[in-house]
Amino acid sequence: MESILEEEKKIIDSYLEEALPRKFDRRWLDSALGEARWEHDIESYTKAIAEPGWELLGRGGKRWRPFLMLMSYRAVSGRNDSVGSILALPELIHNGTLIIDDIEDSSSIRRGKRCVHKIFGDDIAINAGNSLYYLPCLLIARSRGLSHKVKVRLYETVMEEMVKLSLGQGTDIYWHRSKKSGMNEG
Repeated sequence: MESILEEEKKIIDSYLEEALPRKFDRRWLDSALGEARWEHDIESYTKAIAEPGWELLGRGGKRWRPFLMLMSYRAVSGRNDSVGSILALPELIHNGTLIIDDIEDSSSIRRGKRCVHKIFGDDIAINAGNSLYYLPCLLIARSRGLSHKVKVRLYETVMEEMVKLSLGQGTDIYWHRSKKSGMNEG
């Protein structure tokens, strides 16, 4: 299992780099956003979004979420191919939540290094974390192999889960601030 995960991790990482390039360029921006009506400040995009995003993404992680997505797809479809760039979706969202959570919890260390907000500042980290929330919507929109119906269902699922995530984090913050003890699961 470990060797399969390592092999697939390379594929997953390549899709992550397609979804969030380490350095933005005009080709990626035109492909993602269409022709611009203004002059892009590529350096700003790279410094304020790509670099902080990759500061955390580049620290590794096992990539379990996209791996399980891929294995589920293969089990259900009976095919041995990849789901394409959509594979980056859970990892982008997960890392976005980690960046934002570290700010909300005033954390200092993540994956053995200084948190993104400690390196880049809260403002850059918040924007980068939010960008990792929004990029999956672009992935869905740009996925050529998905029908309109599947795209709509993916949007619905992602948005529903993001709202749940926000409610859960809001609860965590409230409990932390008010020193309220947690509710029982059930």
